Amino acid sequence: MRAFLPTGSPFVGHSAGATLALSALQELRDRGGLLPAGAVALSPITNFTFSSESMASNRCPPAPTTGSPTSGE
Repeated sequence: MRAFLPTGSPFVGHSAGATLALSALQELRDRGGLLPAGAVALSPITNFTFSSESMASNRCPPAPTTGSPTSGE
């Protein structure tokens, strides 16, 4: 049975903060620490391999490499 800290603040984060919140929760779990009673993670990065199907299908084409941005070409 896990111990929870129900009176503490929940872990909440958005984007990079959500990723940090999830990482902190994993670390607390792995070390056997008290866990918050709740967490909210909005848009966390959960796949650092960037190998999901949506990453492949939404990939932008490479930028043009001809000319120089300052040469006026």
